[in-house]
Amino acid sequence: MSVMIFHSIFQVTDFKYLGHHISEYKSVLEDKLQTHNKINGAIRRHFGKQMNKEAKLRIHNITAKAALNFESETWVLKKREEQRLEEAQMKFLSAYLE
Repeated sequence: MSVMIFHSIFQVTDFKYLGHHISEYKSVLEDKLQTHNKINGAIRRHFGKQMNKEAKLRIHNITAKAALNFESETWVLKKREEQRLEEAQMKFLSAYLE
């Protein structure tokens, strides 16, 4: 005797698979840029002008830049996305290191 069980399959626009956020509307880069901006904002709020430029750059490289580049070897980026990635890094440098 065999029993057939039917399950409904729902279409979703985003989900998490093996720790990765997969979305129909947002690219991986969007999530990375958002995280990068949050980390830079936290650095600015918590340290402000109390820290010298070298220390800020070190913290940025260890935290924000690492978060932005994590798993980047598997990305396929369009020219515009490459520009946005560079813009995010330049925004940090111009804001913190002037």
